[in-house]
Amino acid sequence: MIKGLLLLLVLWASGPVLADTVYRQQDERGRPLFTDQPAPGAQEVEVAPVNTLPAVTPRARSDEPRRAPAYKRVEVVVPSIIPNGLVPVTIAVRPEPALREGHRWRMTLDEVPVAESSGAGFTFPRLERGTHVVSVEIVDAAGKVVAKSDAVSFFVYWPGRNR
Repeated sequence: MIKGLLLLLVLWASGPVLADTVYRQQDERGRPLFTDQPAPGAQEVEVAPVNTLPAVTPRARSDEPRRAPAYKRVEVVVPSIIPNGLVPVTIAVRPEPALREGHRWRMTLDEVPVAESSGAGFTFPRLERGTHVVSVEIVDAAGKVVAKSDAVSFFVYWPGRNR
C-alpha cells in the first residue's frame, strides 16, 4: 500500500519534468518560477534531453543448484591434558557429515603436517612434554581444502618430571 502511494507521488511530482515545453517566469518577489503552463511575460526554456541508459538484462540463473557447504563442522577430539606423553595417544577426527568419497583429512601438530588419512583418527606413538596445538583440514580429491577444524590446544606431561 505504501509503495503504491509512493509510486503515485513520484509520478505526480515528475509530471512537469516530463512536459514537452517549460516556461520561466518571475513571481511577485522576483524569484524564478518554472512551469509547463505559459503565462504573460513567461519565456520558453530550452531543456536538454534527459540522460538515459539502456536497460540492463540480468544474467540468466544457472540451472545448477547451489551447493551447500561440504561439512557442517570438523571436530578434533583430544583430552586437554595428557598425563603420560610416553604412551600412544590417539586424536580423533569427527567430520559432520562423514567424509565424502575421495575426501581425506590432513592433521597438523604445532603447525607441522603430521598425518593424512580418511580414517577415524591418528595415533601418536609419543608426544613431547608441553603445550601443543592440533588442527585438521579436509581436502577433496584435487587437494582443495573444503573444511577446517578449530585449533585445539592440549598439554602433555611426562612421568618422573616435576608437575
